[in-house]
Amino acid sequence: MKTRVALACLVWFGVATASSTSFAALTDSEKGQLRSFFEASELSTVARMRALAARPDLSASESADALTAAFREQQLNEPRQRYLQQLLFGPASQPSRAALIGPVSRALLARADHMLRDRPGSLGGFIETEPAVFEELMAIHQFVGKSLGPDSGMGSTLRNESLRSVAQAYGQHVAQHAALLGHRNKAEGRGLLLRAQIALNLAALSVALSNREEVATWLGLDPVAKGFFLRTGAVLEVAGDGPAIRAAEVARVVESVPGALRGVSLVLVDKASAAAIKPGPAVLAVRSPVGALAPGRDGFWGADRSGEAPEQALCEAAWVVGDKATREAFKSNPKLEELAAGALQRAAGKGDATWLAPWLLASSLDRDAQTSPSPVPPYALATAAAAMLLVDGRRTIDIALARWLSGQGHAFEQALLGINVLANGSTGSIQLGQRAGKAPLRVGVTLEQGTVSGFELDGHKWTIERGTAGAISKLRIDNREPGT
Repeated sequence: MKTRVALACLVWFGVATASSTSFAALTDSEKGQLRSFFEASELSTVARMRALAARPDLSASESADALTAAFREQQLNEPRQRYLQQLLFGPASQPSRAALIGPVSRALLARADHMLRDRPGSLGGFIETEPAVFEELMAIHQFVGKSLGPDSGMGSTLRNESLRSVAQAYGQHVAQHAALLGHRNKAEGRGLLLRAQIALNLAALSVALSNREEVATWLGLDPVAKGFFLRTGAVLEVAGDGPAIRAAEVARVVESVPGALRGVSLVLVDKASAAAIKPGPAVLAVRSPVGALAPGRDGFWGADRSGEAPEQALCEAAWVVGDKATREAFKSNPKLEELAAGALQRAAGKGDATWLAPWLLASSLDRDAQTSPSPVPPYALATAAAAMLLVDGRRTIDIALARWLSGQGHAFEQALLGINVLANGSTGSIQLGQRAGKAPLRVGVTLEQGTVSGFELDGHKWTIERGTAGAISKLRIDNREPGT
């Protein structure tokens, strides 16, 4: 009797196991339905596709495999993008979103793998001659990036599980196409934009990994870009084939303003527009070439022509982060905007001599910039001063002091405005630039009610007093008037 009961139990267990196994895997017919639904992309079938692909008894890998078979050979055109958007974020999608985002992303990466198969070993060729391929690949990576962003609506635990699975899939994707997507290979134009979009996604995904080393290895970052990524979490993508020291200088300038990289996952240095890369706020674009013979920025130091002109890319990077720092400083400390407006009013209409950065007048849209009472907005005056300090702080202060000693205090007031912008929210010191190859210059800053009242440079203490209108009334170095 006991034997018969045992045999019966074994038979029941085998039947139950077989039944469970067959139910856990999609049938060929169901896989065919997934492909048909996606191919037609009729929104009326979204709920049925969701029910199949997110079935509770399917593992994430089984769901990804089924969706890969459905997506691999089908173009991700606009109707299919809308279909996937409804699948993941449409009505009634919340309960299945966490289960589907990872598999859908991995299936789309499989589509990208399929498109890159048997392609030549350089992005520069087919990407430029086949714009439709570029547009679809960009659409794939932008959809994945958006789906895994913080607005996906998933809880942190489930989101991190999905992030890790997609990060691993991205690592495999880049490794399989290292000749095309690896950062040690030269890329430009559309190829650079595609590679940058992938780097942007991976940088954002790195939060789900135990460390950033893995992502840096996948991308094949060079020593400068790797160090930058490990320190900041943002990928530095520099177009051109200039020496590493140029990329390092750009990195130094960007890192000198801590708030400049808030919310940024990619720093793109290229003369082309970064508008094609999404999401835009996660990209810090420095629109300047960095080549073997990088152009200089003539006139950056005004009438001071001593030494070589700083490189255009360095000046552009300083302007970009200086602009971001200025806008944030004005927003958090309205008094700084008042000081900038006052400094502008005192300097305007008197020609180049009253400007620390006379090139602002040349770039003004006002045809009468030399005599206009407001040739540029106040934030531009502060941004220009901050940019000059970030390129070479000591030289900027030397130029401003020389103007002060000649009776033109406007330039020093503007330099102090730049220091104030960079010191906004600081803990008592700022980092300024020096000539190429030298370490950054640390400057201690004293703030009183959000305004700089003094700073320390090379062991000398500078103290400033202001009049009622905000203009500098007294300047002392080590408690003595300069020049005495």
